[in-house]
Amino acid sequence: MKPILVLVMFILAACATPTLMGQGVQDVSAGGFDYRVYTAPGSDLVEIHRVSFEFPPPSRTLVLAGAAEAARIATGCALREGSLAGDHALVRARVDCPP
Repeated sequence: MKPILVLVMFILAACATPTLMGQGVQDVSAGGFDYRVYTAPGSDLVEIHRVSFEFPPPSRTLVLAGAAEAARIATGCALREGSLAGDHALVRARVDCPP
């Protein structure tokens, strides 16, 4: 039983690990929520984690709008149209930054 518990703990920890771990990270408040924005030099991928807690949970539309704003603030770049995808906790997008 104990090995299964350890395995479950590792799996849950992996779910909370950002794809861009070890890269640039910036805490940003936008749209009434707090986000942690992860970026990687030379990559157009941005990962936005909502780190504030609200109850009842806010609408997904509001969370995505705040995440888009947080990504623009953190990177100074425009979001690539149609690239914003995610849920209440984790959002990914691509940015278009001038060279």
